[in-house]
Amino acid sequence: MEYNGRFNGYPPKCVLDGVNELCVIRRGNEKHYKLRLVDEEELFSLRTSGKPGFVLKRDGKLYYAEIDPNININLDIDGQIDHKCGMCTRCSALSDEKGGCAKVRDHSAEDYTRHSSNRVLIELSKEKADLVTKIWTIAKRIEKYPFVVAGYETFNMNVGDSVLNISLCKNFMGFDRRPKTNSQDAMKLKKSIAEFYELFIAEA
Repeated sequence: MEYNGRFNGYPPKCVLDGVNELCVIRRGNEKHYKLRLVDEEELFSLRTSGKPGFVLKRDGKLYYAEIDPNININLDIDGQIDHKCGMCTRCSALSDEKGGCAKVRDHSAEDYTRHSSNRVLIELSKEKADLVTKIWTIAKRIEKYPFVVAGYETFNMNVGDSVLNISLCKNFMGFDRRPKTNSQDAMKLKKSIAEFYELFIAEA
């Protein structure tokens, strides 16, 4: 695939070639990362290896590429607005029954190692591998959520928290931005305004 154009700003421009390749354009330089199909078991092993990774989820399939740990990935998928969660009424830590979302309730892997005491524990523990596995088992991961149809995630990055962006979700419930009106209340309001102006004019 041929990529044209240059991007000198921040964050870098990211382009997907279907499920084959991720291209990152930064300061006029292009870097290409080949995507390959993986299953959940292999992806989990890649997470616990500590290697920085990018995973694309599309139509229930997972595609992985090892990437530079110092880049911020920002892209859209199939023309969908990037990251639907901020526009969803279910974006809360409530239970599913109360209209919440498991993705919100789960914590990122970084949350479990954010405090220095936890980092020291992981570095010094003889059971480091078991601890890392436990963290990734309970942490949020794009493959954990069957309701996510399309999205992407980065993990084991050096640029702050990894990202988990959802472009298409079965549970998405958008905000109704139209003002809720009651026809009877609206008629009463119009009538009271008309009566006010009639009284105002009569007394003028």
